[in-house]
Amino acid sequence: TQSQSNLKLNDISMSDDGSTILCAGRDMGCKFSTDYGATFSDVPTLSKGACCSISGTKMIVVDYGSNTKNVEYSSNNGTTWTSSQIAITDDFHAASIGDSKTVFSGENGSLYSSSDGYTWTEESSGLSDTLNGLVSNTSGFYFLNSAMSGVRTFYTLAFSGGGGGSSSTPSIFYNTPSLVNKIGRAH
Repeated sequence: TQSQSNLKLNDISMSDDGSTILCAGRDMGCKFSTDYGATFSDVPTLSKGACCSISGTKMIVVDYGSNTKNVEYSSNNGTTWTSSQIAITDDFHAASIGDSKTVFSGENGSLYSSSDGYTWTEESSGLSDTLNGLVSNTSGFYFLNSAMSGVRTFYTLAFSGGGGGSSSTPSIFYNTPSLVNKIGRAH
């Protein structure tokens, strides 16, 4: 693999087999590799990245810091990229590509979803703190909040109805198993 130093990254995502790597760089651009890290290419138009995600041949990365967040999405391992924007002042902290939705979550309970990686819908999380640790599962997504008290709560996020580009309704369930409480207190 290629060796680099002094990299400042906000997020990194890797395919299950390790062949595809996506880096959301802090003020240094965003990079991706499809050859196990032997070579890296620039994600077009993004000079800085907040968070990113990879699933199969799909890749997504979003920037931070401005009142309009720029998003780059690829459905073919970076061969082509589609640009979109989200008008929001809050920064995103996590991204995840699921089976039928892509979701960003972040500051002040910000939550956005897309079924195509291009058209974005603001969803209500009902929370006011930062949402972190977003990851997809077979029926939706899991995420953690970062409450000021330091106690993190584990949530399940699922979308009902819709699919294929039509609207859907998000459902967020408070779900704090004892194991998650123990992990949260250990940090």
